[in-house]
Amino acid sequence: MTRSPAWTLVLGLVFGLLSSAAPAYAVITRLIPLREVLASEQLIFTAKVEKLDRDKPALTLQIRDDLKGKAPFRTLPVPLTPDTQGERAGDTPRLLKRLAPDLTLIVFASQRGKRFTAFAYTEGTWFQMIGQVGDDSAIRWSFTHCEPYLRRTFHGTTAELRQVLVDGLADKKQPPEPDPKEPPGLGPEISSKNCQAPLDQYGPLFAIIPTFVIVGPLALLATLFPAIFGGLALLLRRWAVLLATASLTSMVYLGYCWFHGTLKDHWWGTAAALWGTMALIALAGMAWSGQRRSQSEEPADSGRAEGILVWCVSLLGLAVVIVGIRQGTVFYPPWRDLLVVWSVAWVGAGYWVVLHLVKRGQPAATLPSTERVMLGALTLACAGSAAISGIPTMPADGIRLVWTFEPKENGAILSSGALGEKGLYIASIRGSGFSTGGVVYCLNPESGEELWRFDDGGAMQRVFSSPCLDDGRLYIGEGLHENRGCKFYCLDAASGRKLWDSETASHIESSPCVANGNVYFGAGADGIYCLDAKTAAPRWHFQENLHIDTSPKVVGNRLYAGSGVSRTQHTTEVFCLDADSGRVIWRHAAKLPVWGSPCVAGNRVFFGLGNGRFDQSDEHPAGALLCVDAEDGKEIWCYDMDDAVLMAPAVEGGMVYFGSRDHHAYCLQRDTGQLQWKADLGSPVVARLGVGKNRVYVVASAGLVCCLDSDSGEPAWVFDVAEHAQSKATLLAAPASEWIEHQRRLYIGASLERAFASQAVVYALETSELPTRGLRSP
Repeated sequence: MTRSPAWTLVLGLVFGLLSSAAPAYAVITRLIPLREVLASEQLIFTAKVEKLDRDKPALTLQIRDDLKGKAPFRTLPVPLTPDTQGERAGDTPRLLKRLAPDLTLIVFASQRGKRFTAFAYTEGTWFQMIGQVGDDSAIRWSFTHCEPYLRRTFHGTTAELRQVLVDGLADKKQPPEPDPKEPPGLGPEISSKNCQAPLDQYGPLFAIIPTFVIVGPLALLATLFPAIFGGLALLLRRWAVLLATASLTSMVYLGYCWFHGTLKDHWWGTAAALWGTMALIALAGMAWSGQRRSQSEEPADSGRAEGILVWCVSLLGLAVVIVGIRQGTVFYPPWRDLLVVWSVAWVGAGYWVVLHLVKRGQPAATLPSTERVMLGALTLACAGSAAISGIPTMPADGIRLVWTFEPKENGAILSSGALGEKGLYIASIRGSGFSTGGVVYCLNPESGEELWRFDDGGAMQRVFSSPCLDDGRLYIGEGLHENRGCKFYCLDAASGRKLWDSETASHIESSPCVANGNVYFGAGADGIYCLDAKTAAPRWHFQENLHIDTSPKVVGNRLYAGSGVSRTQHTTEVFCLDADSGRVIWRHAAKLPVWGSPCVAGNRVFFGLGNGRFDQSDEHPAGALLCVDAEDGKEIWCYDMDDAVLMAPAVEGGMVYFGSRDHHAYCLQRDTGQLQWKADLGSPVVARLGVGKNRVYVVASAGLVCCLDSDSGEPAWVFDVAEHAQSKATLLAAPASEWIEHQRRLYIGASLERAFASQAVVYALETSELPTRGLRSP
């Protein structure tokens, strides 16, 4: 099952860090916005094909222009021997037909530890390369496979992509959005008719003049040195200060967005400091504009051309705001921040109208200029944003925000946390665009301080699997649906040191289960594994052409699990295996994919069924909660609903609790499946519910954390992560919890939408409750 968080993920958000050429990595199939690639990739450069040996085959690239960052290498010798994925697709001969000497490519690359991951583009063809830094510091490059689905990110000419990159890096123009309707494939084969001309004719990077960077300084020069820049002064004198101020504030904002991960731990990296700085710049501009006006005899009102410009910007802003209101994005960054720009334009347009209505009765010298009024509006708007940003959003009554943890890298949280004696363990996807991977954090539950982190030297792939603790060891798998050649890890819980790892042929979205001295986990298309928990020695491996992303549940000597679907596997079943041998005890067909992990209560097993994905419903959504007999697997009852159930249900007393993508949390009678109550959370519920005797804790994907009365479904309190963060939020992970001196402490993993990428954040919330039988943590 393809599981990606919202927000483009959120943001379609996350994409593969593909480590070495030896394992078989699947092609990237998720939708990747080019703006994320610009923000996340460490290196972007153009390169020319210096040598092309079709017999070996091999390719040598020579770097020409560094568009972003300075590459620590100038040549890339790349053997064109593909990985398993590329060999199966016949990528080497296909790529050779699209390469030629002197051909220009654009390369996006990032380094993680001793490994470089690079994606090259030429005339509609994307392909991937891996660079491994050896002990001698030399980088050994290898070709993995072509990336046909990345045509949805961009599929124009190489020259067009270069121009898009130059404009985007200069903040002159936003890159185009991805096209989900573009069919996968490669660009045209090289021929004399379509062979590309070198990009050198377009000149170096600085030949492209970015408006917001260069116009402001030119305006400054025009103002300070009118004798030298006379012609320019005549052209820009009316708007010189406004353009200069807009240039400076834009650069400050852009720098804040790009370096937020580095700055956020300091006071000058806060949103209040950002907007305060911009307000001071605007205030200085307003004072400067007033001084210039007092020395000038120009009329207060702008000319007709300037008025038309202000009105065009105002109408554009109005259209954007209307669209944002309809989509529900206008109050989240970066669209919320654009309200500052639009408000300045609206004030300017309104003042322009006022001037033309009253100017006949007022001496021109007594009226402030339109430029100064707009600078005043910019000052007030930035100051207001600074004030709002500096006011902490208070949680709901009865809830206290204890701490938050925000990694320095962009990322997202898809897996649930685990609490142990040594700390809180939570896994995260790190990075955005092409440069993504996985990382496991150990946090101090009292303070949120990072105790250690593990990413396998930068080679860990993205993580959906939730960690499992047992006997001082932490078990977790890596990979999302499109990943191959993944690993299952065993770490020392106290230090994060890797004790062992075991490779699988497919991704591991399943969360592990430890029982009987063994560890059990699903590995997607590679079935279910049973390994010795201490040594990783294989016990058994169950493969029946089933796609298993559910987390197996072991009770006694029985293991319960279910299967979903993939492009090649379509059998949907619930089944029971002998936990000691992997022998099938029973298996029965399911009417829908089984993504919800099983919950065993007495002689009954409950499974969540449904189609679609974690971040997107199917075109014809359907879901159900299935209850079967634990002994023989026969159906006892099935409760149908309008959308998928993607998590494990929870049982307490005579009730079973679960959520659905239909925006509701449900409570059914355990014996009959009769509905007791359902509560509307306003957005899909895809994470397991935490259930106590009198309370049900629910996280909804759009950001709500709710405490419901377990008997009625009525809310006891609600905490809105999106409102608190003043950002779009995505919650896909179940809460972990513990009692601390009569206080219930909840740990929530969230993904927040920033200007260029998603940010992983962990929230620690505390609520006063009377201890009952305790919350059942997922």
